[in-house]
Amino acid sequence: MIAYTLKQDDDGQWSIRCMGSTLASGLPLEPARRQAYEMAHAAHMALGRPTCVEVISAGANLHVAIEAQPQPVCRSATA
Repeated sequence: MIAYTLKQDDDGQWSIRCMGSTLASGLPLEPARRQAYEMAHAAHMALGRPTCVEVISAGANLHVAIEAQPQPVCRSATA
């Protein structure tokens, strides 16, 4: 799973992080959440791997969106 993390900075703004890298910082919560979800969705579509967006603030860790790989569809062929 690829996790995009929203973390509140010391100044009260939010940063978006993924796999140890800061992708954006200094954002209000709602734009940060929206941008993180768009990044997670794009990664899911490009790589086909499950993604999630989580929020870390004041010791709380919440998953706000999870995009999983679709289940395979089984079809039978008839001759």
